[in-house]
Amino acid sequence: MIVTAFCSVLSAQVNNNLSKAQLVKFTNANAKFTVPPGKTWTLHGIITSFPDDDNTYTVWIKSINGVILTDLTKNIRGKVLYSSNLIVNLNFPLVFPENTVFELLLTKKVKEILSLSENNALLNFSETEN
Repeated sequence: MIVTAFCSVLSAQVNNNLSKAQLVKFTNANAKFTVPPGKTWTLHGIITSFPDDDNTYTVWIKSINGVILTDLTKNIRGKVLYSSNLIVNLNFPLVFPENTVFELLLTKKVKEILSLSENNALLNFSETEN
């Protein structure tokens, strides 16, 4: 079963007025994020669903501040934020300071062949004033 989120950004106040929790929908086409000046982002997790099949679906950190961590063309595998096999997920939270630029990458593995996934996911994070 595939669940599709209809809202790109959902917000809620958390703890105080200086911290705001967010869910941001992304795909491979728009998976580049920049932490605004004067802000800190705390990543809490990835929320997603994938078809009920024998394939493995993964969300990787592609790069942080231009440092490539995952590059499928060069067979480089970086840190995993989410995997449908539930074995190799990265521990959260991750804290990114202001002006950090990071990219995520969604993949699927079918019969040992890794390729880009057309699915979407939600990035769950909170934004705090510095």
